[in-house]
Amino acid sequence: MRKLKFKRFLHQIKILKLKTIETQLTCENRISINKKSCYDKYGFVSNPRLTLQKNLINALRQMPTKIYFNSPQNLAFHNLCTTLHPPSGLGTLLGLGHKFIPQKKTPNLKLHETFEELTRDVRLKYFFAEENLNTNDDDFHPRLYIKSKWNPPRANDDVEDRLENFFQNIKTHKSKYSPTKSSNMSRLQYRALKFLKNNEQFIVAQADKNLGPVLIERENYIKTVFNHHLSDKKTYTIIDLNIFREELTRIKRIVGQLFLSVDTKDSITFSDKTYFKRLFQKEKMRRPMFYILFKIHKQPWSTRPVVSCCGSLLASVST
Repeated sequence: MRKLKFKRFLHQIKILKLKTIETQLTCENRISINKKSCYDKYGFVSNPRLTLQKNLINALRQMPTKIYFNSPQNLAFHNLCTTLHPPSGLGTLLGLGHKFIPQKKTPNLKLHETFEELTRDVRLKYFFAEENLNTNDDDFHPRLYIKSKWNPPRANDDVEDRLENFFQNIKTHKSKYSPTKSSNMSRLQYRALKFLKNNEQFIVAQADKNLGPVLIERENYIKTVFNHHLSDKKTYTIIDLNIFREELTRIKRIVGQLFLSVDTKDSITFSDKTYFKRLFQKEKMRRPMFYILFKIHKQPWSTRPVVSCCGSLLASVST
């Protein structure tokens, strides 16, 4: 009887040991998953056994030097969301400002496009090499210039062979001299950028007086545009798309008659006339865009209307 009880006791101990091991494995798996999730979000995992100051020192040691020295000191970011709650860490990205350019870890080297552009430049130099070009043209204006799409003919065999050998050598040594993997953003900032890219419920607008980015819900942004500006029928009028196209065609005709007519032959230089000819040959032109700036410095805040005409017909003519 005693032996049977002892065997049952040993069996229960084995079961408890197995359950303990299983519990430890489950806890370790959960801890590793949580650590990985925390590292993917913030780029650092704190140690609960250490103090806050020591964890901060460890986080600074593990931070890449490029991110540490390029990080701004004053992050200007304004959150005007009322219904939706953006994720934590979004301010670390938007606080960098609208002029910040994210750098990819692995830059996409467009060698084929670069080779085509270089080949065209070399062929142009070769084609116009024997002509006496007037480089001191007083009538030439850099702002009144549109690049021609004309492709010159092939150069002689020697020049073409040299270009081909140069391209082959670049392709051969591409892997050897490829740029190292580096980035100017942290994991938390990448996560915030991915969230804004895949989420259409938010809009990142601009603040007046260059006070930084503004985050607001898309629905509230549209309501603000209509309530503050577009609902004013004395200032704004809704027109049909066909009327807009007819008006654009009429403006093109008026501008063409003004700058390309025979009467203005003496008042417009040859370079200016070439600019307008190439301008009217463009198939697509950017339509003016309406947006608002938020006056954060006022209480309560208001908005300023802006019509961006960059790249439009009238903007190109007024240059």
